[in-house]
Amino acid sequence: VVEDRYEVLLKNTAGLTLDDSPPSEQLAQRMTHWLEQAGLATTLPQLDRWPASESDSDSILHTLAGGAIKQWTAGFNPRSVTEPDMLSLYKQA
Repeated sequence: VVEDRYEVLLKNTAGLTLDDSPPSEQLAQRMTHWLEQAGLATTLPQLDRWPASESDSDSILHTLAGGAIKQWTAGFNPRSVTEPDMLSLYKQA
């Protein structure tokens, strides 16, 4: 269902052509492209104030993951999520 909605969004965005990859992936790539064109960070380490040390970075990621799991939105995911799930997402960012 979500992929169908992303496909409609992509089709209604001027200048976009669809390929064989999932619409969610195409939308993520397009958003990343726009952020890069605007000179904005697309990863956490690209942020000006992101710590250089791995231990400081890990500490922040654990804090973010712990906070995210307590947010009401975590309860509305289509599947249950745990703090390690959230930590994994943050580490990919």
